Amino acid sequence: MQIRRVIGEALISMAALVILLAVLAAIDPRVRDHVKSVALRKDTISADVARMNADAHDAVKTVRWSAREHGLDHAALGVFVVVATGLVVAMLRL
Repeated sequence: MQIRRVIGEALISMAALVILLAVLAAIDPRVRDHVKSVALRKDTISADVARMNADAHDAVKTVRWSAREHGLDHAALGVFVVVATGLVVAMLRL
């Protein structure tokens, strides 16, 4: 029963997002033109995915470098962030 509710809520959220994008495309010509260009050209999507993948890879590399460089300097703050994240997750019961 819990899984059905989660799936139902996810479907409702996705439907709301699709409705929002449809309204934006109907109102704003810039959004409409972008949707048309993405729908008509398949290579744009793969180029966008490749660019986003490279950006994410660079971001992860930067975070790893920063954690390695400054990890020991801010160990107490790191422990606080981990504990705070655990408490938020427990409060949200995820």
